[in-house]
Amino acid sequence: MQVLATSKLASISGTLVSAGTYVRRIGIDRATAIPLAAGALAGSAAGAAVAGFIPRPAFTPLILAALIIAGAFTLSRPDPGRRGVRAGFRAGRVRARRGSLQRADRSGRVA
Repeated sequence: MQVLATSKLASISGTLVSAGTYVRRIGIDRATAIPLAAGALAGSAAGAAVAGFIPRPAFTPLILAALIIAGAFTLSRPDPGRRGVRAGFRAGRVRARRGSLQRADRSGRVA
């Protein structure tokens, strides 16, 4: 159990340092990041709750299938990150571009 806890502590520490460096160097749009973080937290809690109800014999094949689908999707994109990814969010749009989320108008131009 201590090995798992030590591994998680190292993982959390590394993620926090990386996130802090990203915020200092690139910056984030807090109006976009805060609702996204809240949604991620709620989704992870819901996912953990649902996972507790799935029997282990059924859970392992589901995870394997999800990994295969995610891997196929990743391999099918020859130039990830080069094309702008658009997603509707609140009144405006958000575009993932050059490592940061930026607001875009309806035509897709970054504001």
